[in-house]
Amino acid sequence: MKPHTYVEEGRKRRRTPSGGGAPSPLPVKTSANGRKRIHDANFAFLNLQTSDPSKNRRRVSSPTSSAKSSSWTFFSNHTHVLLCLHRDPDVLLREVAIEVGITERAVQKIVAELEEAKVVTRKRVGRRNHYAIRKRVKLRHPIESHRSVSDLLEFVK
Repeated sequence: MKPHTYVEEGRKRRRTPSGGGAPSPLPVKTSANGRKRIHDANFAFLNLQTSDPSKNRRRVSSPTSSAKSSSWTFFSNHTHVLLCLHRDPDVLLREVAIEVGITERAVQKIVAELEEAKVVTRKRVGRRNHYAIRKRVKLRHPIESHRSVSDLLEFVK
């Protein structure tokens, strides 16, 4: 049995068998005003540029951001976010999400968890946030609890 897809016909939707049309090569969302747009988190994976020229800096693609695969990395997303905040304390969380390769909402959750653990402090500066890292905080796992955040950042630097 073939899976079915839904096709828009004005305001009605009808079910058609898959393969009945060319699939969209890009993950597209339809916004409230009816315009189709690519989800922002996919820009890094597709090597596209955003509409904001200040965000179109060329990034070095890492093996994890080029394609979603079953490969693994030595560091968690928490560490990746922490490294991004260390590199640029005034960075937008949207840019962190694109660089790490996760959703903006996931980055917000990670930053909230880092704040709760008192590893990161957030200070509002105008319309933006400035993130400060408390480097003397000890790492949480018993294996590395003898090390601090500063040691981790220095190691990866």
